[in-house]
Amino acid sequence: MAATQLTGQSIVVFALEQLGVYGVGQTLQASDATTGLRRLNAMVSSWAIQSLTMPFVSWTIFSLTANVG
Repeated sequence: MAATQLTGQSIVVFALEQLGVYGVGQTLQASDATTGLRRLNAMVSSWAIQSLTMPFVSWTIFSLTANVG
């Protein structure tokens, strides 16, 4: 199974489809794509300036041993 590449434009297309602005498979207009990408970038930027908010997930794996503090 091929992995789906997640891009800014694919996020915008998905959001507009969920909102009912575009139908599934409908071609995105350039002006709507530009506006959507600007708004997505603004949202991610606003997350970056909020304390304790990061636009990524980091996983850390620890080995646990019974009866050890």
